[in-house]
Amino acid sequence: MRAVLRWLWQHGVIGNFLSGLIVILPLLITVLVINWVASLFLQLLAVDAPLGRALRAIGLQFVTQETSAVAAGLIVAAVGIWAIGLFSRSRIQVAAARWVEHLTARIPLVGSVYSTAAQMVKMLQPGKKTEMSAMSVVFCTFGEEQSCGLLALLASPDRLRVGDREYCVVYIPTSPLPMSGGVLMVPAEQVREIPMSVERLMQIYLSMGVMTSAAVPPDILVQTPPPSDTLKGPSA
Repeated sequence: MRAVLRWLWQHGVIGNFLSGLIVILPLLITVLVINWVASLFLQLLAVDAPLGRALRAIGLQFVTQETSAVAAGLIVAAVGIWAIGLFSRSRIQVAAARWVEHLTARIPLVGSVYSTAAQMVKMLQPGKKTEMSAMSVVFCTFGEEQSCGLLALLASPDRLRVGDREYCVVYIPTSPLPMSGGVLMVPAEQVREIPMSVERLMQIYLSMGVMTSAAVPPDILVQTPPPSDTLKGPSA
């Protein structure tokens, strides 16, 4: 068996197989992710699922067949979402948004969650200027030798003095949901500002780091050399 594997490696068979696997691996991962999302979507639309029951109840208002009720309800929901998008582009959208914010602000827990989510969504929209989009992107280091670092948002330009040390208020996003992060007090000398927009930072966290090369400034990006031909194995 070892002799066969050695022969396959020496003649480049294994190397070619690994090279081909690397080429199709992104496509394979994409197919797996799409399949997972589709499976989750079908589970949500199941008849016994809450969303499926709601869509079925909506669909039965327009069709009489049980089998097509969920599809009809899904079409009605899609049209409703489209109408909301059309409404959001109108002039009365601002007044409606303020009315919703005023209504939710009266409920303590709901108001805080809604305001945070609304700010995050607005921040991700191009051309929107909010308090969060005005934050500075910073690089924070941790550990005794400051060997670990991460990208974060400077929540406030003001510092806190505790004892004889000054601290910065830093918001640490998480991936893939940046809004589920946390606030840390980081020593000021371990916080360095990075010339990057908040939108670019969100791209990194939303993509789980995949968009790092496209998001970070070119002056701090170290280009990775192209892969060598070591996977091809020794030539015959």
